[in-house]
Amino acid sequence: MKIVKTVLSIIMLVFLLTGCSQSFMLNEMSVVQGISLDEIGGEVTVCIQYLDLNKGSGKNEGLNSSLTSNAQGSGKTLVEAMTKLASTMPDKMYYGQTKLIIIGDAFYEKHMTELKNELLRNNNFRCDLLLSRSKEGRKVIENGFRNERVPIDGVCKELKSENALVNVNDYLGDNGIKLPRIISLNDSGYIVY
Repeated sequence: MKIVKTVLSIIMLVFLLTGCSQSFMLNEMSVVQGISLDEIGGEVTVCIQYLDLNKGSGKNEGLNSSLTSNAQGSGKTLVEAMTKLASTMPDKMYYGQTKLIIIGDAFYEKHMTELKNELLRNNNFRCDLLLSRSKEGRKVIENGFRNERVPIDGVCKELKSENALVNVNDYLGDNGIKLPRIISLNDSGYIVY
């Protein structure tokens, strides 16, 4: 009986010690807020806007400065581009708080099957994640809209005000759904149609 208790104790201890081996603290992750997908020069280009916890904490930075940074990666396929992007990031990317994916026209015409597969395969993307289109998605990501702390929030507010909300769940369920289009107006804002 004593041997059984010892073996069970060891098994429980092993499960307790290995259960959190893949966990990360928030300050050890790059929290992605927005993603753009484009095709540039025959390659898929993925650009992300992520929370940069090192920004906005300095004395020189005002209250209106952005808390985000941008990064991009390119490859022949969407998965290759995302892998190259991840290899340039200082921390593991976390997609659980992503608000919006902006799809460039060239990507939309040639690579939507890849995106659908990634949305179905990757359980890090939420089903209420918004989707939209633009001539060049990265231009929207790079726009520092009205000095918002998280610029992608400005795009989401504009989409909500225009009632132009299409999420992943709706898109995957209906192949004929039309994505709202966004035009980036440099630093002055966005137009949704």
